Amino acid sequence: MGMNKTLDNSGFLHVQSDSKHFGMRKEGIFFSLDALISLLIIFLVILIAIPNTKQNKIESKIDDDILVSLSSISAEEFDNVYVQSLITSGIITEPNKSLLEQIGNFYVTNISIASNIVSEFLSTIKTKENVGIWLENNLVSSKNETPIEEARQIEASRQIISGIRIGENITGYSARAFLSSNIRNSYSYFGGYAGDGNITLTSDYNGTITDADLEMTSNKDFQLYINGIYAGNYTRSPSTTNPSTYDLSQHINKFQSGVNNLEFIARELYIAGGFLKVKYESEPEISQKKQYFQGVQGLINLYDGLFIPGTPTSIDVSLDLDSNFTTFLNIGNVTVYNGTTNGRQTITIPNSLLSSLLNYNKLANKTTPIRLGLRNVSLIYTNQKLDVLSVVDLSGSMENNCPGGSANPGETPCKINDAKNATDSLITTVLNISGNKVALIGFEDYAKKADFHNLSNNSQTLKNTANNIWNAGGSTCICCGILRANSCFDEKIFYDDFNNQTAGTDPIGWTVNQGSSIIDITTQSLEGNRGLMIARTTSTNPVLLHTFNPQQDKIRVEFLAKHDTGTGRLRFELEGLDNTLNYQDYIVLKMYGGFIRNNDNQLTPYILNRTYKIRIEITPNTNSYSLYVNDTLINSNLPVISTRNNIARLTFSTESAAINYKLDQINISLTKKLCDNSINRTREMIVMSDGEPNRACGLDPSPDWDGDGATIGDPQDQAIQAACIAKTNHNITVHAIALDVNNGSLAEQTMQGIAACGNGGFYLSNATQLIQIYSQITNNIIATYTAQTFNSSLGQTRLYPNSYISFNYLQDENPFGIPITIEKEFSNSTSVNFSIPSESTPISLTAISYSGDKWTNKVTLNNQTVYNLSSYGSNYIELGDPYAISIDPSLLTQNNTLSLTVSLSSGVNESSSSNNKVIYTVIKNMSAYSPISANRNGCSWNIHFEDNTNITVSIPQNYSGTNTCIYSPSTIVYDVNDALQSAVYNLFRQLDLDLDGRIDFIFSQNEVTIDTTEVQGIPFPWSTEIQVRRWV
Repeated sequence: MGMNKTLDNSGFLHVQSDSKHFGMRKEGIFFSLDALISLLIIFLVILIAIPNTKQNKIESKIDDDILVSLSSISAEEFDNVYVQSLITSGIITEPNKSLLEQIGNFYVTNISIASNIVSEFLSTIKTKENVGIWLENNLVSSKNETPIEEARQIEASRQIISGIRIGENITGYSARAFLSSNIRNSYSYFGGYAGDGNITLTSDYNGTITDADLEMTSNKDFQLYINGIYAGNYTRSPSTTNPSTYDLSQHINKFQSGVNNLEFIARELYIAGGFLKVKYESEPEISQKKQYFQGVQGLINLYDGLFIPGTPTSIDVSLDLDSNFTTFLNIGNVTVYNGTTNGRQTITIPNSLLSSLLNYNKLANKTTPIRLGLRNVSLIYTNQKLDVLSVVDLSGSMENNCPGGSANPGETPCKINDAKNATDSLITTVLNISGNKVALIGFEDYAKKADFHNLSNNSQTLKNTANNIWNAGGSTCICCGILRANSCFDEKIFYDDFNNQTAGTDPIGWTVNQGSSIIDITTQSLEGNRGLMIARTTSTNPVLLHTFNPQQDKIRVEFLAKHDTGTGRLRFELEGLDNTLNYQDYIVLKMYGGFIRNNDNQLTPYILNRTYKIRIEITPNTNSYSLYVNDTLINSNLPVISTRNNIARLTFSTESAAINYKLDQINISLTKKLCDNSINRTREMIVMSDGEPNRACGLDPSPDWDGDGATIGDPQDQAIQAACIAKTNHNITVHAIALDVNNGSLAEQTMQGIAACGNGGFYLSNATQLIQIYSQITNNIIATYTAQTFNSSLGQTRLYPNSYISFNYLQDENPFGIPITIEKEFSNSTSVNFSIPSESTPISLTAISYSGDKWTNKVTLNNQTVYNLSSYGSNYIELGDPYAISIDPSLLTQNNTLSLTVSLSSGVNESSSSNNKVIYTVIKNMSAYSPISANRNGCSWNIHFEDNTNITVSIPQNYSGTNTCIYSPSTIVYDVNDALQSAVYNLFRQLDLDLDGRIDFIFSQNEVTIDTTEVQGIPFPWSTEIQVRRWV
């Protein structure tokens, strides 16, 4: 009988007969034989089939058994000569690890050893099955009789080995980089105004100084003494809103740990804000519980502020004073001292008195103005003669808010009428002081003669011009108005001698249309080192032209000309603007056929290759002009092409045929200045406009002040450039008023630029505020130039620098970490945006205000008012003016906007100085970690800082290799597989608060320690699958 034996999935043997049943006979003998045979068959099945079934069941699980054995048997437990030799020789360093782990490790580091271990293990297994071990899909070793490629059935057992990846290290390194430093910054602030006389600033710190810098504004050059030791002479700041910085690093040996006195010596000196920044080595000093007054020897006149970073529990004041004048101290709007001294005395104002006068809760976590000054002081007033030029927008938009859309006399609101009323007030105020003068300049399409009034002290004629002649209409040419004001003191309109320009190029600032002909700078000058060549070489006439500020006063036009070759014609045109603002010929002068001609009419002969000086004089709106050749009058009554009421452009071109000629020294000027040129007079200009300029005035090319990329024909650039010319060439301080414009608009930006380049003040106004702002500006100008000299014969006055306000308060504990102090300048004259770095805690915030001779009247943080001077009263002269407005740092968010305005009186907010700053300190825990990495070598780091300095430092400190790492705005270079380099890079990312590639915490190599710690032998987090495969 045939048998078919198969194994099921459980490993049991099944036997099935495939024969037919025997036939049965009735004879008894055959029955007995059949029974015997059947019994024998049953015994055979029991004896053979059952043992085979058990054996097959065990062998079918060999792949699982191999994995279990490899995982549970350690290398030191494996009784194998080869494996024990690996242990003895130190190749296996961790014999307590399982054979499975050894195979995985060696497969990464030495595949032949891994294969040998697997072979040695498989050799101990007595089986005829085909088995093998794979890592991922790579065969390590096998024991087999037939190749797996011929298998008809494959089974596998799997297990994951952690920390193993083919082609990667088994273990790596992790590093921690940390920064430690005891470098601190101490700021000692002046008040908003400290004067008048010799001034002393007190700085108190504990430690060893490493650097010192001074930033401040002052009205005089001064000598500096540090703790009584001479430390040099210094030049005053450009203005009271534009500070100077002074490097005191060469004088740090004059400082000492503790209290330091810096004396600023100059006659009638005042300081309108500033600070001393000291960098020193010390332990952190979170709070300062004593604020010193600036010492004054002369006229005691201090405007300052007091900030207490918590609710005060006690306040005491000590004044070391020598004054027989009544001296007063106001804290907020409360007078806490009012008295005199008998010689030098120490005035003590105890907490018992102050607590009864002041509400301490209202002093907590905010800046309070303080004022220390003298009452009933006799002063000698000396007036400096003053010229004020009022430049006013008369464009059509100045009546767009008037009832009915046009201006009627006296009605308001109406911008043109408001401007007239403001001008009327200005005239009255300025001329109220004998010797002062006012000039009026109105502008629209250009600055017209009818809208101009010369410098005068005649109030009646000035007011008549403003009230009865000025009308609104036309476009807005701000630069035209400023340039006409400049013409009060300068005849020059336009000049070009082409010197130092590049030969073979177009002349700078001119409009050139040369076609196929030539207009080029040449070295063949008629004077100097360069000239201009114009040549018609084809049928195309080349054209060269230049516009200038339209003129209605008598002007002079001069140039040098030389006809070199050719029978063509030189053509010169002087043009004016018509009523549609198009250029039209006024005078046409030609040179050809041996004659200089009025248009084509012969006037005087000339010779080829000889230079001639041509001069034209004409009063616009007349029908004749005078011509001079080589300073000889040719004709004083030459007819014009057509009468124009202004002159605004000159053009050079050719006619008829080929010609080559040269030009040089082109000069357009008034025949006389519009105003007298008296010396020893102060000049101030006030420019007011209600919109952005939309007409230019020929100042080509101009610097790209507005940043739009255009330098030719840009009205905004030329308006600002005109103000620069006023200040630079004529020493005119230019103030700007932006009337009824949107915040951040191009109109506002242009007026800010005018004030900045003119070194004056910028003011935002609506129509209802205009008169008040004009009044403030004029009063401010008069106050500035009315010198106040203290009459020292009347008595002595001195405040010694050891005078102070001391206070105690409940102080919160600050977090652990390194303090980082950040200074950020305002982005414009009113506000600054700044961010608090992540994972840091702000501990201080101070707004710096260069308010000059105004008061800082309002500060807002994220639209919340944090300082409001008007809440203490409307009479600002009695109130303090803090230069440093400290703010509760708990009000800060991640992203912040701080705004600051100044004023001369309550109710008006004016823009301040773009030199203002916000200074804030945050505590940050300075440590960073690396991921698990393959190595840890370190490198030499090139590090860039926010102040554009950089240093090179080895990290770790004992690193002496050649690896270079870079942290800079343009390049970040480090090895991501180096634990030390990765940790340091992550640390620098924390120190780079705005992530611009520059570290904000500025340090030298000697000031901080950047160190690392490392842990080695860390398994990588990746994993690999091991398989034991069996196949048949």
